[in-house]
Amino acid sequence: MLKKKLWIAAAATVLVLPTIASAHPGHETESGFGQGLMHPLGGLDHLLALIGIALLAVRLGGRHTWRLPLAFLGSCVIGGAIAQTGISIPFTEWLIMASVVIGGGLLACGKSVPGYALASLAALGTVHGFAHIQEMGTAPWMSYSLGLILASTAVIAITMTSAVALRALRTRWVATRSMSLPTGLDQ
Repeated sequence: MLKKKLWIAAAATVLVLPTIASAHPGHETESGFGQGLMHPLGGLDHLLALIGIALLAVRLGGRHTWRLPLAFLGSCVIGGAIAQTGISIPFTEWLIMASVVIGGGLLACGKSVPGYALASLAALGTVHGFAHIQEMGTAPWMSYSLGLILASTAVIAITMTSAVALRALRTRWVATRSMSLPTGLDQ
């Protein structure tokens, strides 16, 4: 019974997420750089994608620590450039939702993430960049884009720094905790 309820909740979430992804209120009053700075913070879909990219990069470690965020942000810039040409990307909000779901799934995989999955996640950054520029309204695109990239980079950097710090605290706590156990109770 519980499993059926979880499937129903998941299906309802999947159906509602594109609507949530389309809702980015509160950016109309700002213009240019300020609007770009605020945009990724106001859309849950974009914020979750950025946080997911950062957490996945930290979890995978090594060269992925910097390659995955740079690939995603670079793809966002490419998507923004595509939006400036007037070319349309169909199913934008569904693809954004897919990137959030894929990112969450990859986080659940642990460290055994196939390379093609990472590449597809980075490529989905194109859709995020496209959507961001489509939603900028009449703001000057250059200053808007600069604010957008700066805010996105800050979200990723803050998330990665926090994740590394929390991991270090956890490691320290576990080491301290295991040293204080009486002999014979650590099994």
